[in-house]
Amino acid sequence: FPSHDSSSQDYETLVMWDEKFRIFRPQGLIDSVQESGVLLYDSFNVTFGSIYQIIIGKKTADDLGGIVHISNMTGDISEKVPEIGPYYLFRLIVVLSFSIGLINLLPFPVLDGGHILFHAIEKIRGKPPSLTTQGYIYGVSIVFLIFVMLIVAYRDLVQHVLN
Repeated sequence: FPSHDSSSQDYETLVMWDEKFRIFRPQGLIDSVQESGVLLYDSFNVTFGSIYQIIIGKKTADDLGGIVHISNMTGDISEKVPEIGPYYLFRLIVVLSFSIGLINLLPFPVLDGGHILFHAIEKIRGKPPSLTTQGYIYGVSIVFLIFVMLIVAYRDLVQHVLN
C-alpha cells in the first residue's frame, strides 16, 4: 500500500491489481486516471450496448437484474477473488456504480433526472408547474418505479431463487 512518507516514491499513489504478475503494484495518478477511464468506457459500452440490443430485439430483458441478481454476481466474483484477483470485483463495482448513476438520470421526478427535467420545464415556461401538478406527477412516478422494482424483484426470485 502507498506510503504516507512524502519523500517516498509511492506517496499518494493508488494500488491496482497487475494481472500479469498477480501482485499489487503502485500506480501513479495519471495511470490510475487512465485505468479509471478505461473501466468507465467499458461500463458505458456494456450498459448502453445491452440496452440497445434489448431495444432492437437481439437480447431479451432476461439479462437485466435486480438485487438478487446483483448479489449473486457479487458473491460469485467475491468467492473467486483468491483465484482471479480483485480486479474483476473492482470492475463489477464500476459497472454497478455507472449503471446506478445512469438510472438516477432517468427523467422520473423522484430521481435526479426528473429534477433536471422540472428545472428545464421551469426555464422554458418561465414558472414552475403548480404544486398540485407536481404532486400528481411525483405520485404517479413513485407508483411506476415501485411497480418496476416489484417486477424486477419477482423476476429475480423466479430466476435465481425458485429455480
